[in-house]
Amino acid sequence: MLIKLKLKKLYGKEYASIEELLSNRAGLNLLPYEIAVNEIFDKEEIKNKIPEDILNKAYVIYSNFSYLINRKKPLPKANGKIKNEEIRKIFEVLRSLE
Repeated sequence: MLIKLKLKKLYGKEYASIEELLSNRAGLNLLPYEIAVNEIFDKEEIKNKIPEDILNKAYVIYSNFSYLINRKKPLPKANGKIKNEEIRKIFEVLRSLE
C-alpha cells in the first residue's frame, strides 16, 4: 500500500510504502516526523507495521510541538525530551509541509 507523503520535499518522493520507508536510512530518519504530521498513519493496518520505538518518537515530537502541528485527530501524549540536535530538524520538517 502506497502512502501519500507530506514530507515529499525532504524524502524526494510523493508516495512510498511502509516497507520502503523502513528499509532505508532516509525513510527511517523521516518516518517519526511523517507520522507526527500525516494523519494517514492513524489507520491501524498501517500503524501495526511500524516499530514501537519509531511510534514513540513520533508521539514525543507531537507532544512537544502539537501547537505547531495541524491534525484533526491528535496523537497520544508521550513524555520525553527532544535532543537539541533534533529541534532544527523539526523546524525544517515544519517548513517543508505543503
